[in-house]
Amino acid sequence: MNLVSHILLAAIAAGYVSGQCPDNSANVVSVSLSRDGAIVPLTSGAPAAATTVTIAGTDLAVGVFPNISSTAVTIGTAACTLVSVTTTDITCTLPVSANVVCQDRVATMLVTPSNGTGTPCTSPSRVDSVPIACDNPVATVTNAAPSLATVPVYGGYGFLTLTGTNFPVADNSSVVAQVAVNVPGIGACSDVFVQSNTSIICSLPGPAPAGGLYDIAVSINNFTVTGTPKIAYGEPNATISSIAPAAGGSVPVPVNSTCAACVTGAAGGPVVEIMGSSFGALNKEQIVVTVGGAACVVTAVANDKITCTAPQFQNASAQTVSVTVNGDPATARDGTTSGLKLYYGPPTVVPTLTRAETGVTIFNATGQLTFVGTSFTKPYNVSDTAVNAGQLVVTIGNTTCAVSGVPTETQFLCSLSGGLAAGVHAVSATMNGVGLGGTPFDIAVGNPSAVVASITPSVGVLGLNEVNNTAVTLSGTGLTGNAPQIVVKIGNDTITPTAYTRSTIVFNAPSKNESQAIPVDVVINGYSAVSVSLIYGQFYSPVVVAAKPELNVAVNTQPNITISGSGFGNNPGQVMVTVGGGNNTCSVKTATSTAATCMCPALPEGRYTVVVSVNGKSSNDTVELVYGTPLSPVVTSATPSLAPMGTVGGQIVIAGSNFGTNPGQVSVTIGNGTCVVVSATPTSVTCSAPGNAEGTYAVVLAVNGRVATSTVNLVYGSPLVPVVSSASTNTSIVPAAAGQGATLTADNFGNNPGQLQILINNQSATITGWSGKTITFIVPSTAAGSYPVVLAVNGKTGSTVNLIVGDASATISGVVSIPANIPQDNYGLFYLKTTSLPCLRALKSV
Repeated sequence: MNLVSHILLAAIAAGYVSGQCPDNSANVVSVSLSRDGAIVPLTSGAPAAATTVTIAGTDLAVGVFPNISSTAVTIGTAACTLVSVTTTDITCTLPVSANVVCQDRVATMLVTPSNGTGTPCTSPSRVDSVPIACDNPVATVTNAAPSLATVPVYGGYGFLTLTGTNFPVADNSSVVAQVAVNVPGIGACSDVFVQSNTSIICSLPGPAPAGGLYDIAVSINNFTVTGTPKIAYGEPNATISSIAPAAGGSVPVPVNSTCAACVTGAAGGPVVEIMGSSFGALNKEQIVVTVGGAACVVTAVANDKITCTAPQFQNASAQTVSVTVNGDPATARDGTTSGLKLYYGPPTVVPTLTRAETGVTIFNATGQLTFVGTSFTKPYNVSDTAVNAGQLVVTIGNTTCAVSGVPTETQFLCSLSGGLAAGVHAVSATMNGVGLGGTPFDIAVGNPSAVVASITPSVGVLGLNEVNNTAVTLSGTGLTGNAPQIVVKIGNDTITPTAYTRSTIVFNAPSKNESQAIPVDVVINGYSAVSVSLIYGQFYSPVVVAAKPELNVAVNTQPNITISGSGFGNNPGQVMVTVGGGNNTCSVKTATSTAATCMCPALPEGRYTVVVSVNGKSSNDTVELVYGTPLSPVVTSATPSLAPMGTVGGQIVIAGSNFGTNPGQVSVTIGNGTCVVVSATPTSVTCSAPGNAEGTYAVVLAVNGRVATSTVNLVYGSPLVPVVSSASTNTSIVPAAAGQGATLTADNFGNNPGQLQILINNQSATITGWSGKTITFIVPSTAAGSYPVVLAVNGKTGSTVNLIVGDASATISGVVSIPANIPQDNYGLFYLKTTSLPCLRALKSV
């Protein structure tokens, strides 16, 4: 028998006789696509280039010499051109003309073997219809669960179940091949099988080179699946650093005082997050967490965080947290496996926070802080030695300062990663939602722009040679209250404060033996604050010039006033203001060398002398603060300092009565403009008049809001041209003598004697009054003669009349009878013609 006969007999024995189609069906085990030697995915439509498809399985062909021409492969209805066929392998090519049809990211591949004679085996039992992955499945892995409770480093690796979404299946059938599961550093999973669109199983590879965490990489159709689980082989050496409610560390974990089962822990507590390292990822079956011995049900795992639902407890307590990863206990900050506690209920002993040591001269928003206080490790039990950083929450401003290191009973570290602007930021801290005790303080970042507003001795007056170092309180803003950031110097003396708050510093002032004002330098975070001087003895002699209220002072109200003057120093803590003496003390707010602001007490209507005392030395001025309207001011004139008054304004002096002594309560308007008051006496007010157009403007003066009952008009420029009609002496004596009273009758001269001027022979006459159309004046001393009487209104003159001034004696050149048409009185008997001037004189005896 020849070789061909032997082969034929073997084929017949095996049932593969040419022309026969046995009942057993073709079975596709795997399929892969490649192009130029590289694996490529199957995608809808035409391939970018001819793609080689390799199919592996059993019973893929019939007969000893399978007939390629009668074997058929279609992928998503596109024909794959056969290259080679065996019973276990088929190679074909998808041409660029192929149009692959995919549905729901799955394509159907049909493999039809031939009967060896060129006739396809079309019986359904011979055709293998295989769903294969097509396009990107957009799949996600959400969990990786080894079948072994503890995955060792060597041997007995078991199965791995991957849970997720969008694993490709068709009609509840697994998608063949194109699914790869690898453990980088160890190897590929074998026996990969897609159970459903949410589950893949495979056999874990091994051995691992060492204990630790290893990624699980999954790809489907050569697309990387979202989600990379990490599973532990052997001991991962995990650490745990903190535990806190998922809602935030400042959210308190309550107790359930009515739950009997909660004495030892019962399900249904808060969702918590455990922070640490080397937990793995998406591997919750490898994680076991207990709190106080009761289970904390794990719901999510990331490499640095475990999320679980904690048990409930009945009483306020610190419950030990235990975590194992792949059976390996995690260690806490203190190096033990029991050093992490979850706090339930309010602390039995509330810790206190007293200060923060920045560790650097100038703190600039980043770095590590050391917080100092008490009972950090013993809020629930005096035997506790660990602190749960997750429930000890520190914020600086709006930024959380992450607790780090191993806290002790009296201090802990926290780190800032930035985000704080220069300035002062409040420090707040809670333990299980309860605020820590201690005096609140701030942290200065960069330049806090601190301001020292005042320094107040505990005694009324800081004298000389104070033996007991008098306590003083420094007040201001931006002072932080954080002792390590504060340095206080008085002159060259560095002072150690005795107490701090955010706005005050208390220290003992050193003794001095001479009167002086010593600058106090307060340095916050390396930057000097705006500060004041501390006054020893009666160094200043205060002078009060004015007391100006913000508003008119009503009866029985508390006015805010600004006192101007000199010798006030710059420390309001050593300035005292009284109004009307006694206990009528004003609350001083600010002070400079020339001004002090304060709030005065409510008083009845009246006038109250303002007295300023600086470290015990008082002013002796007569400035009065007016409450209500006890004064009825009267204005009689307004005289420009520089006459005539132009349109640009200038200083004027207003004369009258009842002006008081406080320029701060006198207001003057001229027209619609303000005349800024410079000084005031009971009878005179000086102010700076505004500019105005040419014209006459009413001068309105008020004292504490009460307007003067009379007023005058101030003339700008030359709007008035006076007209003089007569000038006569106030007696029958002719001629007028120097110092004699006279009267001028005129029109258009206004109503302000402060701007009127009468000149006789260029000599100014003193005006004594005015009414209606008359002005009275005193005749000036001048040479005898007949002179025009010149009236000027703000420098503007008009018509004139003559007035005879001088001695009546003269040389008589003749005597004539008085003409009949000249009226005569009892004394007028003659008309005398003299050599120098005509006159009438009473001549009884001539």
